[in-house]
Amino acid sequence: MTFRYQASASPGAFFDALEVEDDEVMIVTLLVDREDDERLILRHGTAVLAAPDCGGMSWGVWGSHQARKVMALCPETAPAAFVHDGGTWLAARAVLELDRARQWLRVLSEGATAGAPVRWPGADGLPAFEAQLRQPTSLIRILPGTDTPASSFLASAKRPAMGTVWAGAERPALLVPNMVDHGGSWYDPALCLLGMLVPSEGVPQAVAPPFGLFVGRLERRAWLSDLAGDGPAFEALHVYIGWDPGRIDLTDLVVDLEQFVDGELVNQLRAPLEDTSISDEVRQAGACVTSLPTFGRGTASRVSLTTREGALLDRIGPHPLVESIHIGLTTNGQEQPPIVIGNQNPPPGLEERAARQQQVTEQVARLASLGAEARQLVDRVAAEERLKLEITSAREELLVHDPFFGQDPDDWRLLDDVSVPVRVLTAKIADSTPTIAGHVQARYRPKAPMHDRFWIWRDGGFSLGGSPTTFGHSPVWIRRVSPADSDVMRSVFEGLWSSEHFRDIPRLQ
Repeated sequence: MTFRYQASASPGAFFDALEVEDDEVMIVTLLVDREDDERLILRHGTAVLAAPDCGGMSWGVWGSHQARKVMALCPETAPAAFVHDGGTWLAARAVLELDRARQWLRVLSEGATAGAPVRWPGADGLPAFEAQLRQPTSLIRILPGTDTPASSFLASAKRPAMGTVWAGAERPALLVPNMVDHGGSWYDPALCLLGMLVPSEGVPQAVAPPFGLFVGRLERRAWLSDLAGDGPAFEALHVYIGWDPGRIDLTDLVVDLEQFVDGELVNQLRAPLEDTSISDEVRQAGACVTSLPTFGRGTASRVSLTTREGALLDRIGPHPLVESIHIGLTTNGQEQPPIVIGNQNPPPGLEERAARQQQVTEQVARLASLGAEARQLVDRVAAEERLKLEITSAREELLVHDPFFGQDPDDWRLLDDVSVPVRVLTAKIADSTPTIAGHVQARYRPKAPMHDRFWIWRDGGFSLGGSPTTFGHSPVWIRRVSPADSDVMRSVFEGLWSSEHFRDIPRLQ
């Protein structure tokens, strides 16, 4: 995807490309140099659109909440907005509402087009500063779990982002202190306050982000939180996943594992979470861990998180696991034998790797079999509860296309707690007048030309093996549908809904 700025264009098109939501805020974080004439020149900066709760805490605290590891050098008291004067440099962070964010970005796009330095006046808790920036030409994807210069912009965000880098001219080398006193408390200025991996006295060789400003939006659907090995020979890799149940269902996600030895691919497996056994509680939790079988020691792993349709959401690696730690000691000038903590055995050989390949194949097949059994709904009560859970994912509007829905008056109770408007098309209803919730519209046509049963919404939904009245009589399967299938099904639904052959269902108020 390519996106080019025009001098007269507002950031509206940019916001649309990033699918910015109305409740989001823009978090502006700056590291600037103070010149001899007191001008502040941008070194590294981010303008990140994110959920409002991200703006309510420091980058370090946010990162600790997103990952399973707490950042020890960033207490909960770290400020969400601040200006810290380091003498020859200055760090700042402010949170802007969307209207102010558009104005802030308009200064950027219009100023950079003119070819002169862009100058922001002091406002919104930020100091006045300037930058000579080049216009970007493309949207890029930043994945904090991969080793690229741009990923250092979001080191503490712990989520991927899409956006652009407005590149600036190189600046003289700078090492920020590893700790600073701000307001009477000590903080790590890089990862806690700035959220960027910049060279510091604690990490002088850090791969700094590019000079300039990253403007983008954090992922709000699903992301990878961490990876960890397990077992005496690292036979398993624990993949920690976070997601927003209101924006994506866990069963719509796929985890891909690739493993490398000496840079060459030796193992690859694809694990659709729909094919695993997932409890209803986990699907609503927003965080979970899934374990994948691996080739064991001596490998570097890369994990990708995608949708079932193949859209990349996040990626980590490839990174090797820490298998052992060697501590060297020198006493009175004499080098002592190293202290080794961890596995000291040599990596597996060819025969062991080949045998492990067969074991991994069998484990994956077994997991898929267990998942298939879990998706088979036999008990009526369990099937109804699963159906209610599935439709909590509905976005904007739920459309129910089922020729037998409503032949039992209790069917309508399944829709009572749905949080979005509902429309139902059916071909058979009970003889008695049903009680239907106010947010539900319903139409029917006796013996209508309807066969499939599908429950869909924007970019998603599922097909159902039987109508609710059949639950408990025979096994029923719920199968998720793709966004493309959902669009086609919506077109079919709308054609029937507008047909003169269908009429409104009488209801009790």
